[in-house]
Amino acid sequence: MTTAQVYSSTQKGFLCSSPLAAAKPVHPVGRVRSAGMAVSFVGFLTQMIQTRRTRGQLARLDAHLLADIGVSQAQRQEELRKPFWKTRASGS
Repeated sequence: MTTAQVYSSTQKGFLCSSPLAAAKPVHPVGRVRSAGMAVSFVGFLTQMIQTRRTRGQLARLDAHLLADIGVSQAQRQEELRKPFWKTRASGS
């Protein structure tokens, strides 16, 4: 960056010595959207981990315990065949 470019940048309200530092700042609304997406993604990951954990617990139940909770072997197998990202809450 030349001296003239630095001077030009300072005239526009930027005080910087590199073209990257003079880049347009992110609008605050964009930050809020990004934060909301991060929260949604964390919630989604948390749900996937919980689903994987509970299906693992279901897989370890014996026939007697399955009968106690009212789940048949066929229902258990159907649930265990689903990928961990498919949850009842997501409608999948």
